Amino acid sequence: VLEGADALMLSGETATGQHPALVIETMSKIILEIERAAYDYNRDDILAPQPHSPSFLSDAICYSACKLAADVKANALIGMTQSGYTAFMLSSYRPKSLLYIFSKEKSLINQLSLSWGVRALFYEEEESLDGIFSDEIGILKERGFLTNGDVVVNTGSTPIDLHLPTNVLKITKVAT
Repeated sequence: VLEGADALMLSGETATGQHPALVIETMSKIILEIERAAYDYNRDDILAPQPHSPSFLSDAICYSACKLAADVKANALIGMTQSGYTAFMLSSYRPKSLLYIFSKEKSLINQLSLSWGVRALFYEEEESLDGIFSDEIGILKERGFLTNGDVVVNTGSTPIDLHLPTNVLKITKVAT
């Protein structure tokens, strides 16, 4: 938990013992207490984008999006993914902003929700990148996750019909 694990799993006696509900309740209390603490696990040294990596440019956009979101105290960081890679990268940087990931791949939605901090939502329109960004903000406003005046950092890729790795970063103030 201190190192920002995506999930915790029970195994062996802990999972199949005589008091599984008590185990879950106790673990939950411990996790919530640790998450409330001011401890800030710094992953920058081990997760900074690596220039020799084939995904360096996409990784750099995700890394920069998280840094920018922190700098402007963004209310939300929004990503779009088809493979899950962008979601996993954004999540790995443990952004302070709420992280919303949109995907048209229904099979990914539940899987993405297991990643640290990710709230995954289904979205399949692909007309224009600006249209996608606008729709994502609209969906989050409708669901009560965003309000007018909130600051949002979006990631995406263009041209959209090629489904390239993340290559765009945009910051927006939510308006009516």
